[in-house]
Amino acid sequence: MIKTVFFDVDNTLICFKKSGFIAVKTTFEKNGIDFKEEYMPVFFHTNESLWHLVEKGELSREEMYKIRFTKVIEALGIKTTADTYKMEKDFRDALFNIAEPVDGAKELLEYLSKKYRLCIASNSIYEQQENRLKIAGFYQYFDKIFVSEKVGYSKPQKEFFDGCFNQLDGEKPEETVMIGDSLTADMKGAKEYGINAIWYNHMGVNSPDIKLYDYKVNSLLEIKKIL
Repeated sequence: MIKTVFFDVDNTLICFKKSGFIAVKTTFEKNGIDFKEEYMPVFFHTNESLWHLVEKGELSREEMYKIRFTKVIEALGIKTTADTYKMEKDFRDALFNIAEPVDGAKELLEYLSKKYRLCIASNSIYEQQENRLKIAGFYQYFDKIFVSEKVGYSKPQKEFFDGCFNQLDGEKPEETVMIGDSLTADMKGAKEYGINAIWYNHMGVNSPDIKLYDYKVNSLLEIKKIL
């Protein structure tokens, strides 16, 4: 019987595509770079590639922060004298106060909170995710907020989930479900730990050859039929 539900944050509860767009636009303008909407696919691709390295343990989060905007500017072929590390800080400062909710997120949280203990399981910075959850109106639904910065490890590492369960009241992986959009960080990490997994496939991509999840949904409200 499921007792606890773990939620990822970005692109699961809070739309990183919308929030990231605003934060990148603000960052470019603040650093004297003309912003173009067509820059965003390059940013998202670069950002996702770097986070995959973090998830695989090949890059630390701090190392990623040092190079993210250098990689973005290089990929865009922009010539600028802007300090890319300052751009990274400006980006995270902007993102700290932006939280565009994913469609159906609040309704789902309201529904699930009456049946289960809800917890956040996110690869990010604690204060940032806490603040964004408050802005989005989601904070009150969560009993625990597990973030890689505090846990000391990142999803999908076993140690991340060890850190989560060490703070729960004897609950077991099989009594828990992970809801997230990442096949590697969320689904693979959860399944290898013995946690049930619901893949929020908001991009509508093809399913992998190896099934890394128990259920697949294309919208959050479909989860009401599962839990």
